[in-house]
Amino acid sequence: MSQPTVNVNRRDITPRTGRVEGRFDVKLKLRAVARGYVFTRNVFFDVPKYDEFMKILQELKKKPQIKQDDIKLLVDFYEKEREKYTEVQRVKEFAVLNNKKIIPGSSFKGAIRSRIEYKFKPYKIGDSYYSYSCFSVTGRPTTPSPNHMIFWTGEVLLNRQSCKYDEEESPYVCIVCDMFGAPGLSSRYFFSDLILEKGDAEILKEMNGIEAVKPNSVFSGEVVGINANFIELGILFAGLELYSDIPVLIGAFKYQYIPKLKKSLFRNKFEFGTVKFELVDFEPKNIAKDVNELISKARNELEKSEYKMDLEFGRIT
Repeated sequence: MSQPTVNVNRRDITPRTGRVEGRFDVKLKLRAVARGYVFTRNVFFDVPKYDEFMKILQELKKKPQIKQDDIKLLVDFYEKEREKYTEVQRVKEFAVLNNKKIIPGSSFKGAIRSRIEYKFKPYKIGDSYYSYSCFSVTGRPTTPSPNHMIFWTGEVLLNRQSCKYDEEESPYVCIVCDMFGAPGLSSRYFFSDLILEKGDAEILKEMNGIEAVKPNSVFSGEVVGINANFIELGILFAGLELYSDIPVLIGAFKYQYIPKLKKSLFRNKFEFGTVKFELVDFEPKNIAKDVNELISKARNELEKSEYKMDLEFGRIT
């Protein structure tokens, strides 16, 4: 049985260039403390996009009769993708850049964006579902894992079609895509790598010899926003869990040791794949007197806005 389609509330995009009245550019300096062990793979080769497979498939659909050579194209593509996937799984080293261990900016952004999308839980009016966020789709779409579905609840299966921007044919996107980008639309928020500043890594024999950063290790990073406002900062801070004591799930194996999934902690003591963010500093200084006021102003503006989020959604216990 197909899942209900969610009506996504979409809007005009915010300009990427030029100054918009009432908005400001912002730089946020962050600290991230590992609550448990964290692992992110040291992978820097390109993996072919799912779009390439779809392009081949669309071309085949145009043909009146599919030939054996056409089938071979699809099979070859699949085999190459499977080989690369297998290669990724063999990588056990923690990601490194310029001799420093990092959580890549793409992983950082993806983790925060996903949390924001899930916190915009669909709401029901009559027989129809609505949400202020789509589910962004990157890479090959897959059926969520059982752990993923249990953690985020069955609503992850609802059909929230992703935004795709085109100035003439589809000029509207959800608030999350307006902030973080969509096919055809650049992001207005840019995430740096999270750089390990304090702590070390350990080879975990129990995890097939992967190299994971130890608990209480400290990372630093930045987020830069263009034409931001306090409502958007409220949404971003919700994704960073600056309003709560909830750690953010990030990296590989993050669902393997979570009490919510009735799984024991790693070594019966530690979480795995969780970090806690802290806002350390910000620019420009004229938007708030200090970090606490900025967080408070952003939360107040978010709560007064139409964009209702479940700020407590995503607890690991």
